[in-house]
Amino acid sequence: MAVAKKLVLFLRRSGSQAQFSSTLRRQERIPSKHHDIHSFVLEHLDEPLPVERLADAVGMSPRTLSRWCRAHLDESPADLVRRVRVDEARRLLEETDLPIKDISARTGLGDVSTMWRLFVQHFGVTPTEYRGRFAVA
Repeated sequence: MAVAKKLVLFLRRSGSQAQFSSTLRRQERIPSKHHDIHSFVLEHLDEPLPVERLADAVGMSPRTLSRWCRAHLDESPADLVRRVRVDEARRLLEETDLPIKDISARTGLGDVSTMWRLFVQHFGVTPTEYRGRFAVA
């Protein structure tokens, strides 16, 4: 994680820009034996991911998974899935020129209006504005 911070992420961005890598920030706090929850979600982003399916994938009961997520991640399993989906959509906006409609489908966010609402909620900008500011040229 220390190497990733030094080689991949800016410690301080210009223009008082916030660091949007919540994935790395949260990975530091996640016990290593439960990284498979995050990996499972990433591998199945475009599929329905109810708590029962997540719990089964990591060998827990739905209730135990919900408790674990609250205790270790300060979020519900549904919030975890939504956060990972938004983070992946953000990455695709930055690194690809895929249409927003395709990105919302690939990440399981549903339609463009749902993605638009989540981006405004999480980042304060629409997906189009986000791409305009942060896309790699």
